[in-house]
Amino acid sequence: RDRNRAVINEDDCLFQFMVRGPKGFLNVKLSGDGLTQKQLEDLNKEENALESLLKNQQDRITSLYDYYIMDEQLKKIYYQNLDNQKENLDKIEIPKEQKFWRIDYLSADVDVNLRILIKPEQTAKNQLQDQKQVVPPYKRTTFKDLQTEEQTRTKLFKEMVPQTDQEIEEMRKFRMNETYRKVGYVRSYMILVVGAIGMSSFILMKKYKRMPVLDTPLYEMAVHRLKVDNITKQLFGNNARFGKNIRGGIIENEAEFNFDILGEKFSGIAYVKANFDKKENEWMMKKLEICLLYTSDAADDLLCVDLGGRRIIKKK
Repeated sequence: RDRNRAVINEDDCLFQFMVRGPKGFLNVKLSGDGLTQKQLEDLNKEENALESLLKNQQDRITSLYDYYIMDEQLKKIYYQNLDNQKENLDKIEIPKEQKFWRIDYLSADVDVNLRILIKPEQTAKNQLQDQKQVVPPYKRTTFKDLQTEEQTRTKLFKEMVPQTDQEIEEMRKFRMNETYRKVGYVRSYMILVVGAIGMSSFILMKKYKRMPVLDTPLYEMAVHRLKVDNITKQLFGNNARFGKNIRGGIIENEAEFNFDILGEKFSGIAYVKANFDKKENEWMMKKLEICLLYTSDAADDLLCVDLGGRRIIKKK
């Protein structure tokens, strides 16, 4: 959407994006800032600087507890150690230059007249303080501290569950609409894919479709060549008959087929191969061969004679 944008600087960031809900869209605005591990430690020590930035001790705790979102680079390092050095996390220190982010402002516009302010507000950080196993963000030093904090925060942020009958019904309708929407996308993609495959198959089938040879000029010319050939006359006589049962065909610019020859004394098969020359716009006969077919009980062999090839007919 045109309203989506993101600005990320060295120490602060700003996001604006649309979120789809059961009854429409929300225009969400979010801003945040980041501090390195060293800066968090220094802020804890510099009480005078904190007093100028924060109103009271509660604000101090609240502010520093917000810095728990790991930077992308730190997150990568953390999960690598979590996979490879899980038993030694308490011995691996957090790099001083790595950064933690906090959400400073978060709101959602329902329309031009209604805005929901989500942050700043009092959050669940007091619950974190009551749990002694959580090291405050400004005191965490190892990846074990990060793991403990991640596990504790995961328990605090529960999934929102509809309570009233109206909320349950709205959630049901929303999930149903989402299902229909996703199925619609899948169906559209499937139609496009099937259509593309069908079109490609049609083009390939049309391009490489085997065309019949019977009664074509190519077949007629091959038969004429056999009728006037002296070798064919000697083998099959002047009254040879040429079969109409053609085996093979024409595929694009190539032709390969054969048919029977019935003579007075012998029977045989004529083999034809031809290519179409696009420059000359005519067929070139590459092979014209006749093979005698012995039908005696003693043999079932073919004796073949190559009659050669030449240009025979222009393609229309």
